[in-house]
Amino acid sequence: MLLPSTISTYLFTEKLLKIEVLVFLVVFISQLSYQFYTLYRDCVQFLGQIIILIIALVHYTILMQFVHLVLLINHRFRSLNYFLMSETTFNSQSNKLIVPKLQQMIGVDNPKIFTDKTLSIDMMLYDVLCDIVTSANGVYGFQMLIMTLGGIAGITMTLNFGIIIYIKEGISHEFITCVTWSTISMISLFVLSGCCNSTINEASYTSVLLQKLLLLQDIHHDTKAEINLFLQQVSIRSVKFTAWDFFTIKYSILGSMIGAVITYLVIMVQFQKIV
Repeated sequence: MLLPSTISTYLFTEKLLKIEVLVFLVVFISQLSYQFYTLYRDCVQFLGQIIILIIALVHYTILMQFVHLVLLINHRFRSLNYFLMSETTFNSQSNKLIVPKLQQMIGVDNPKIFTDKTLSIDMMLYDVLCDIVTSANGVYGFQMLIMTLGGIAGITMTLNFGIIIYIKEGISHEFITCVTWSTISMISLFVLSGCCNSTINEASYTSVLLQKLLLLQDIHHDTKAEINLFLQQVSIRSVKFTAWDFFTIKYSILGSMIGAVITYLVIMVQFQKIV
């Protein structure tokens, strides 16, 4: 029910996945070629870089899986909100809450019947989506904790190392490598936080739509009771993606972490200048 255009939805997801895999392979092969070009004389260091690239491959594969799962959940919440907006419309002339689509299909003019039924179905769908989010947090929570903290730590170390190299040697292949890996880590963290933040906002918008429905005039008291129950459900079962329940993955926590990294780097740059 939450996929009115199933084929187009999955075709878009498939195209997006192919683009992500292609971009990742290009970056992976480029980094591998660059490391071979710069470190081909040092076999030990080159093998170390190969191991790092393999770990990064596993890291970003899990990340892509989680991001696509979050995007699909986002699409379902968007479809649910679309149903709330399209199924129940306000007729300003008759001052009645009506459901045009269902009226045309069944041919009955009692708006209360349709509204109560559709609201019950929407409540059930919202509950199912919340269960899916809970399962996703249980399956990917620890991985997201490691990836988020590891990404922030990696950005801090690579930028710190890159700044030290730049101060001592200027622009070199080590400096370029540090900047490249820092950029990739930043982009991955922004993509992760952006998908989770967008899905959380989409789920929160359901309560906004329900509150707007309560402002309509001449709503049947049973329908209003259903809307209030739906609002209670949305307030109790709030949607959030957590890193093993340590923190919620969204833009605000990412901004705090980046602020801490910038503060640390500023202090380190000043210390390097003093030394």
